[in-house]
Amino acid sequence: MPIEDIQVLGSDVPAPPTYSAPTGASLEAYLESAKGHQAATGGLFDAHFDVTDAFKRIAPGVRSPYESSLLVGPSLQPRPLPQMHIDFAPLFGANQSALRSKTFVVFGWEF
Repeated sequence: MPIEDIQVLGSDVPAPPTYSAPTGASLEAYLESAKGHQAATGGLFDAHFDVTDAFKRIAPGVRSPYESSLLVGPSLQPRPLPQMHIDFAPLFGANQSALRSKTFVVFGWEF
C-alpha cells in the first residue's frame, strides 16, 4: 500500500453539535484543521511501510477459517405491556459444526 493511501483522520475543531460549540464550527475551519493532521502522515510512516505486512506480523491468525453452522428455531415476542416486548429465540443446531443449541433473549422498551 503506498504511503499516499494512508489517511490520518483528525481535527482540533469539535464536530457539531457539542456543548462547547452548539452551532458547530464552519466547514472551512474543520477542513483547515484536518489538513494539519493529514500532513503528519509523512512523519508517521516511512516510504517502505507496508500495512498488510505490519498487520500480519502483529496479528497472526486473527481471522479464523469460515465456519458453516446452521441454527434454526422459532422467534417468540410476547408483549406484556403495549410499550414493552421480550424477544425469545431458542435456536438448535442443524448440522455437525453447529452448536447444539443457542438462546437469545432481548428485553425492549419503546420510548
